[in-house]
Amino acid sequence: MGFHSSKSDSSHFTRFNNIGTLLIIIYVDDILITISSSFLVQIFIKYLSDKFALKDLSLLPYFLGIEVNWLGDDNLYLSQTKYIKDLLQRAKMINSNPQPIPMFLSSILTIDGSIVVEDPTIYRFIVGALQYVTVTWPELSLC
Repeated sequence: MGFHSSKSDSSHFTRFNNIGTLLIIIYVDDILITISSSFLVQIFIKYLSDKFALKDLSLLPYFLGIEVNWLGDDNLYLSQTKYIKDLLQRAKMINSNPQPIPMFLSSILTIDGSIVVEDPTIYRFIVGALQYVTVTWPELSLC
């Protein structure tokens, strides 16, 4: 079909032709299509729907933890507010009080004084989710 994969991201494909540029991002079973021509995107979606079962969600509301708010005039506002609130809810920290530093300076860390994590799976999930947020929203890691 004439797509070229990105050297930096294996899920990103691009196709250039005289009608326009077609960008596709694939993550598991989600496909994000953007294009410089709305006519070309309709042709491509029709082509895919002839080959696969598709559900067209039209304008993108949410993708990989990022909310997309359409402001008009082809402008978007991207936010991870929902993703972070869901993460705080899952970690049971939705009503926690923010602190200016990550831990008290007077804390003494010891091997025997630590609390055993009840469910290491949820701990790993939270750490991974926080890493994702700081990669997609680097300013957050400075807060």
